Amino acid sequence: MLGFIGGGCSVVASFGMFLLMPAGLFAIGDFNDPNAAGGIIAILVAIFTTFLPFCLMGLFFLLAAACVCYGLYGAVRVLQGDDFRYAIIGPRLEQYLNQQVAGVEEETV
Repeated sequence: MLGFIGGGCSVVASFGMFLLMPAGLFAIGDFNDPNAAGGIIAILVAIFTTFLPFCLMGLFFLLAAACVCYGLYGAVRVLQGDDFRYAIIGPRLEQYLNQQVAGVEEETV
């Protein structure tokens, strides 16, 4: 999924850069006019759209690495005999399993 998102960002950045080139050339206007800052803004937007996918892919990579480290931490805690629950899904899973156990006990009675 992260690869799909990163690839989509890369495609959007590539096409965004090509779509912004004419806008930048149109906004530049007169080179002798010191007040014409539109071209600089268009160039900065093009640079931003070019580097945005790389920043997002780096963020996704760090997020994936953090998830793996958190899973390894949980595995070590369980191997040591400690009770471990994941922060987000742990309470929900426990509630769901308690409902399933309660339903099975009602059927057997």
